[in-house]
Amino acid sequence: MDYENTFLCGSPKRALRMLAERLVGMNFRIEDQNDHLLRVVGPGMNSTRWNPLLNITSAEIRVESDGLYMAARMGEVTRLFVRVLAWVFASLVIVFSVLPILVPARSFPNGWIWHYFAGVTGALAVNLLVWLVLLPIIARAQRRKTIGAVENLFGSLEKP
Repeated sequence: MDYENTFLCGSPKRALRMLAERLVGMNFRIEDQNDHLLRVVGPGMNSTRWNPLLNITSAEIRVESDGLYMAARMGEVTRLFVRVLAWVFASLVIVFSVLPILVPARSFPNGWIWHYFAGVTGALAVNLLVWLVLLPIIARAQRRKTIGAVENLFGSLEKP
């Protein structure tokens, strides 16, 4: 799991029920639930401007002697960015591939079409490298936000 922590609370079973209600209110799907265990699956993330808890792909929360133990897998942000990156580059490749077809070949001096393709390829490569550097930075920042949101959620439960 990507994140594991134990949270102290007064009545762990009651806190687990409250937590289940809050997560269902955020469109999490309950896979398994009893008095000592709650397994949920996240609804998915369409934007980083939404609730950071939606970055949780799946989570298991158990009642232990001293409180609630949570193990969560995070990864919705990574999946979101991979999808966005794929769409951006696919659309750029299509646009730059169709452009020479639409522009008459005689408007390019002899041999310049290859310079055009070399320039477009270079621009796409630079753009890809920039995103390959930025995406991990953004994913780490969103992970910190998600951990903070999880700690706030558990902090809002009753204390011992």
